[in-house]
Amino acid sequence: MRSLSSLLEEKYTINFLSVGDADAIVIGYQEDKESPLRIALIDAGNEGDAKTIKDFIWNKYKTRRVDLAVCTHPDRDHKGGFFELMEDPDMEFGEFWCADPYSVLEDDDYEENMTEDDRLATCRIIYNHPTDSTKNLIDIAEKKCTNCFHVEEGDESEIMPIRVIGPSQSYYHSAAINLLNEFVELPVEADMGEYEDAAEVPDDENNSRINDTKDESNTNKCSLILLFTPNSSSRYLLCGDAAASSLQELVDSYGTEVKGCRLKVPHHGSIKNLTTRIIDELTPIASIISCAGNRHHPNGSIVEYLRKYGNVYTTSFNHNYGVTNMLTGTRVKPFREKKVKKTDY
Repeated sequence: MRSLSSLLEEKYTINFLSVGDADAIVIGYQEDKESPLRIALIDAGNEGDAKTIKDFIWNKYKTRRVDLAVCTHPDRDHKGGFFELMEDPDMEFGEFWCADPYSVLEDDDYEENMTEDDRLATCRIIYNHPTDSTKNLIDIAEKKCTNCFHVEEGDESEIMPIRVIGPSQSYYHSAAINLLNEFVELPVEADMGEYEDAAEVPDDENNSRINDTKDESNTNKCSLILLFTPNSSSRYLLCGDAAASSLQELVDSYGTEVKGCRLKVPHHGSIKNLTTRIIDELTPIASIISCAGNRHHPNGSIVEYLRKYGNVYTTSFNHNYGVTNMLTGTRVKPFREKKVKKTDY
């Protein structure tokens, strides 16, 4: 067991960058005074967000190196910024993690008579650039990064306390087959107007909304779920855009290990990716939502239900929201937008 003094020497920061309805999370971690500072980047937003990420890392840490880069899943608002970052000669990358269908699919999962090259090309298309199909993120990462890995449940970093805890291997295998059969690059969701506060909506109506329609996107079902545990008292559950079915499987499997965490809410606070049961079992002491702050994201009913357990923060309201240990941080306020007229949504 590590001593209290060694725990107090740990330093970390985790910042959820303001990139609209997209994800970009920057973690700085130093195990002790003698260890080097390590930088992790979990998702990189949309095309055009690379400069925001690059500038943040430099201004915060005075480095151009990312030791661990993770693309949780191949939607454009998570993979888009990686292309420009990895093509930037100023940037240096260590490991790159993603979930690659090619690493898990078996012979019976492919169409008959597909060659090995055909299989690889079919799997890798999901990591193509959102608007330039001649660029593939895994191909670029294999050239740019020191190591490029397919990761799955149970894999963990050797340089900082980040572990993959979802989806399960069987869940991912099934979702990956469906993803390859149905893959379509989804357009960026349109701004839906002002955020709608659900504070005055009856609880049973809020709960019904939350538990009604769930996310069936296969890209979201394939989303990696990470647990960052910088010390024994801090746990951050980073959910990407994980689907409700994947998250329910996770809470059933991990129980107390994820209970009382700080939760990076999946899919920008969408109503389709959480249920009241999942939230009740997680009981997050704080929730962070990466979103544009419109009527679509975050969903008012989700925000209100999360408030049962702790403060809710959004990147639209708390710019580049950050949590820090033994480093100077910015004071932030819980998310509470002005009330607007309630409508059905």
